[in-house]
Amino acid sequence: MRPSLLAMFLILAVPAVVGATVYHLEPNGSGVFPSIQAAVDACASGDTILLADGVYKGAGNHDILIRRKVLHLLSESGDPSRCVIDCQGESRGLDFHDGPDIPSWPEMAVIDGIGIRNTGGWAIGAVFTQLLIRNCIIEDSKGGLNLSWSSFELTGCVIRNNRAWRGGGVKLIETDLLATDCVFYRNHADSDGGAIYSGPKGDFTLVRCTFSENDAASGAVIHCESTSQQELDCCIVSYSEEGAAIWKDGQGTITLGCCNLFGNAGGDWTGAVAEQRYLRGNFSVDPQFCGVLGSGNLYLQSDSPCAPAANDCGLVGALPVGCQATATAELSWSAVKALY
Repeated sequence: MRPSLLAMFLILAVPAVVGATVYHLEPNGSGVFPSIQAAVDACASGDTILLADGVYKGAGNHDILIRRKVLHLLSESGDPSRCVIDCQGESRGLDFHDGPDIPSWPEMAVIDGIGIRNTGGWAIGAVFTQLLIRNCIIEDSKGGLNLSWSSFELTGCVIRNNRAWRGGGVKLIETDLLATDCVFYRNHADSDGGAIYSGPKGDFTLVRCTFSENDAASGAVIHCESTSQQELDCCIVSYSEEGAAIWKDGQGTITLGCCNLFGNAGGDWTGAVAEQRYLRGNFSVDPQFCGVLGSGNLYLQSDSPCAPAANDCGLVGALPVGCQATATAELSWSAVKALY
């Protein structure tokens, strides 16, 4: 099968490496290699693994170890609902480990347009890695992302229905994070940080992200123990089912601007963010999602206070206006794309 035009665009959008190779895989194992792990083992840094649509499962398609290599793992269609790694409850999905003693590679590893689900451990783990995760769905797993001593960017992703002891959606240990246009929905932590847990050190910046119905005993949405700097810009933090929205511990700072905190069971503007409610364009109003609670439809109604026309901040949250009247059904990924 020849790569689609979108796949070719994705390949061209990744910085070129002299001598790099593109390997095409099929979910039934009939591609260049029988599994993702087999392709990873054969690749050199800078190579691209291009996945045809379908469900990748079984031996070699979970517990995928990418060690001391910087690879680009892309879906051919760019649609993470059609190109899925299903771990079937078997341990982890992808595990990146570069090691602290190797020379710095001039690129980031890339995961683009792929869904990962049903892991028995973290969907994606990384140690000593620079990683870009773009246009992905991470769902129904025992922990979404677990990153240590790393630097990574998360763009246009949906992280939903994941559970862990700490950081149901994302767990950060001495790791810097930039997350843009991402949705965190119904993630749970038994202890701290339903959506995001940030341990000692490391900065994070969250821009135009939507958090809804996440929960944890401490920091239903975000739990910070970092001594560094954290920022949230144009984010919706809503309807957590347990715990205050944001918990901050340590000597660092957390700064919010143009953010809407609303309907969180343990309180909205409380604790370390209590004095920021009326500063820098922050507010606390029903975001008016298109769907009712539990539907997963987090697009905005046309008269939402988070819509660009309703405030001086522009779009607040990850998703644009998607309806005139309240809808109840979760939109498909193709319907999501049609709105842009």
